[in-house]
Amino acid sequence: MPPNGKIPLPKFNSIEEMAEFLDHVDSEELAWEDANVKYVRPNMVHVSIRIPSEDLRIIRRKALSMGIGYTAAIRMLLHQAIAGEPRPRSYRGTGIRPIIRQRKAKPIDK
Repeated sequence: MPPNGKIPLPKFNSIEEMAEFLDHVDSEELAWEDANVKYVRPNMVHVSIRIPSEDLRIIRRKALSMGIGYTAAIRMLLHQAIAGEPRPRSYRGTGIRPIIRQRKAKPIDK
């Protein structure tokens, strides 16, 4: 063990190797390097949308089970949709629809 009593963090060749190491070491005993990281909150705007009440009920229930607010859950779903990411497994089977439903066009009277 080094003089400061901290275990140096080794270099790993894979995630599995890192996981195996961290499974057997108390992270407080590791010699962590300080990182100069600054979090910048994105500029948020207010948007009002209309969604079916059943969809909102499902989103609220699922958000509660995930321990987040329903608006955060909606933001997460929107972000994943625009980023082209698949829905998280936790949403599958919940009834949340990943596809925007098309409205039927009304016939034009002549």
